[in-house]
Amino acid sequence: MAHEPAHISTLQYLRQALHDEARALRELVIEQRILVLLLLAIIAGAVYFLKPFPPRHLSMAAGSSGDGYTLMAQTVSAYFRAHGVDLKIEQSTGSVENAELLVDDRDDVEIAFIQGGALTPEQAAKIYSLGSVSYEPVWIFYRRGAPGKHEFLTDLRGKRIGIGPERGGTRPMARELFGLNGIPIDGDDRFVVAPYEDNLQDFKDGNLDVLMVVAPYFDPEIQQLLLNPEFVLFDFRDAPAYAKSLQYIHQLTLPAFSVNIEKRIPERDVRLIATTTSIAVSKQLHPDIQTLLLMAARDEQRASQFLFFSKRGEFPSYVDPTIEASPVALHFYDYGVPPGMRYLPFWMAGFIDRLWVLLLTLFAITYPLVRLNVHLRDLRFHIKHHRLYEELLAIERDVCETPRASDAAASFQRRLDILNRHAISDKVPVGMEASYFQLLNAIELLRNKARRLSS
Repeated sequence: MAHEPAHISTLQYLRQALHDEARALRELVIEQRILVLLLLAIIAGAVYFLKPFPPRHLSMAAGSSGDGYTLMAQTVSAYFRAHGVDLKIEQSTGSVENAELLVDDRDDVEIAFIQGGALTPEQAAKIYSLGSVSYEPVWIFYRRGAPGKHEFLTDLRGKRIGIGPERGGTRPMARELFGLNGIPIDGDDRFVVAPYEDNLQDFKDGNLDVLMVVAPYFDPEIQQLLLNPEFVLFDFRDAPAYAKSLQYIHQLTLPAFSVNIEKRIPERDVRLIATTTSIAVSKQLHPDIQTLLLMAARDEQRASQFLFFSKRGEFPSYVDPTIEASPVALHFYDYGVPPGMRYLPFWMAGFIDRLWVLLLTLFAITYPLVRLNVHLRDLRFHIKHHRLYEELLAIERDVCETPRASDAAASFQRRLDILNRHAISDKVPVGMEASYFQLLNAIELLRNKARRLSS
C-alpha cells in the first residue's frame, strides 16, 4: 500500500504559520537592529512624554483644623483613597499661605484651595486653576445698636475692624474692597491683623467694632454669628458695583428667614458679595490627578448636604479668570470624564486615554500594510530566494556564453551543488512549499543544461 501523506489540521497549520512568522520577525529584528533600537527609543520617548502613570502620594494645602477648606480637603482625600491615591492634608492659615506653599518648589504641596483675589499676579502665573468649587461670601458683622450708619463700607471708616491673619484670604480681600472706597488699610492699626479665633473673641468682647471674614456659609463660626442677636450682618447695597469692578466677585442674596425660620433670621433679604474657592494646582501636576480632583469635586457637589448659595451641579466650573485654567480642566468641562475613567482602573485609564493618539497613528500605518496582505514569513522567504535566483541567473549566463567543455560543465555543476545545498538548508515556512520546489526545479533544469556542455 502506498504511503499516504500525514494530515495537518487547521489549528496545526495556524500554529506553524505563527511560529514561522515569529522566526521571520526575529531574523528581521537581528538584521535591522539599528533601526529597531531607534524605533524603540522613539516609542519610549513617546510613552515618557505621555506620563504613563500618576503618583500615589500627594500633599494638599487646606486651612486650619475644622474650617471649610479642611472639611473639603477631607472629602477629596477620602475620594482619592478609594482610587488608590494617598492625599496628605497640610494645615495653613489660609489662602495666602496656601499659594506660597504651592508656588514654592521646595515644598511638596501640589494642590491647594485658594480664594479668589488672594493671589499676586506673579503667584497666579505659576499655577493652574481647575475651577471653582464653592462660593465664599464676604461676611461683615457689626454690633446691634452701634452708633452711625452701616450702609456702605465708607461708613466703617475709623472703626476697629478685624481682618484675619497676615497670610489669610480675608486681608487681601479687605485691602481690595476698602481700597475701592478710598480707604487704604496697610499701615492703619485700626484694621487688626490677627488669627481668626482671636479676631472673633475680640469682637465678642467688644474690643473690635466690626469683624470681616471670608468663609463658606456652613463655617461653624459664621453660623454662631448669624444666630447671635447681638450682631448684625452688613448689607451690601452696592453689591452689583463690586461684581462689575472685580472679575472674581459675585453677587449673592441671603434670603429672609433662611438662617432660622422660627426666629426669623435674618429679618429681611441681605445682599452679599462673594468670591469663590478654586482648586489650584502646580503646572507639573500629573493630568490624571487633575482629572481625579475634578471628578471628586463634581461628585461631592452632587451629593453634598450642605449646599446653600450654589445650585446642585453648578460647580466645579471655571468662573474666576484671575488664575489660568488648566488645559485638563478645560477638556473636562468641554467633554466630561474621559471614557476610560468610567471602565478601567484609575492608574491605567488616563494613560489609555492619552495613548489613543499613538495607537491611531500606528493603526494608520499598519492598516494599509495589512490590506496589502503582506506576510512577513513569505517576504523573508522570498528575500532569501531572491539571492539564490540571482546566483542562478549568473550561472545561466555563464552556461550560455561558455563553449562546450567538460571542465566548464564540472565547474557549473559544483556551483549548482552549492546553490542546491543553500536552498535545502533553509527551513521552508508553511504555505511556501510550492515556491521552494519551483527553485529546486529551476536548479535541476540548469543542471541538465550544464551537462550538455560535456556531451
